[in-house]
Amino acid sequence: MSNRDLVRTLEVLVRRNLGGDRLFDHYIYVKIERNILKFSTDEYCRTVRALADKNFVQDPVFWEDYVFRYATHDANGRVGKRELTFNQARQIWDSLVYLKFQCPQIDLKDTLKHIEKWLDQSPRSDLLKHPKRLES
Repeated sequence: MSNRDLVRTLEVLVRRNLGGDRLFDHYIYVKIERNILKFSTDEYCRTVRALADKNFVQDPVFWEDYVFRYATHDANGRVGKRELTFNQARQIWDSLVYLKFQCPQIDLKDTLKHIEKWLDQSPRSDLLKHPKRLES
């Protein structure tokens, strides 16, 4: 199952309130743990929102050791190597804030601080670094 298929399956299961605990515990969550660092920004945000809608708060290790590492680790698991554009950081920040509203008991303080470092960049600064983008 590809990452895109996994995210879509999770969204459908949550939206339609399908699937038992065994399906989520032994398959969906395990696949997310193994692959989340390789997700695109869109797939990551959709996953966080689906888990927020499911109100999944029972496993803080899942959040801290897997889901929140997306902000600080690249696809190969190297610390501090993830590069985000302003728009990607904004999309992730919006999804994490949505998670906080849906699941207030989850601690997002450190993760949000890390994402906000990327938001401190001006959206125009990306274009100034790459002047060819200004021409198009």
